[in-house]
Amino acid sequence: ATNPLHLFLTPLATSLAPPPPPHPAAMPAKFEKDETVLAYHEKCLYDAKIISHKPGTPPTYTVSFSGWHSSWNAQLPESQILKPTDANYKKAASLLRAPWESSAAATAPSRKRKTPDPPADAAAAAAGSSAAVTPGAEGGEG
Repeated sequence: ATNPLHLFLTPLATSLAPPPPPHPAAMPAKFEKDETVLAYHEKCLYDAKIISHKPGTPPTYTVSFSGWHSSWNAQLPESQILKPTDANYKKAASLLRAPWESSAAATAPSRKRKTPDPPADAAAAAAGSSAAVTPGAEGGEG
């Protein structure tokens, strides 16, 4: 009751098929569980620890930021996690400094006067007119 042609084609079809792509789990993890790393959070790098690893393309890691409440734990792709090297710590320091430097420059008060100084003639006239109005300047009673 089986089709003899089916039995003939099945081994041939499977032998000509290309090999399956490598499983994402075959990719080695770049970071290990409990490893100390630098992780991005809102454009800055902070000390963190790898809690878990989820294989995939790209692999994702659950990180716990050092000194932060566990509600701040984050799922990050491998591209947002760095090894704790001197160069990466310098990068972290420059990223932490950058927002303060740019916002300080943008919000610094201008030292430029908004109104120009009055002309010397107007200043002298104002001083003269105020002296005439001052009570007791005429030397009346006394």
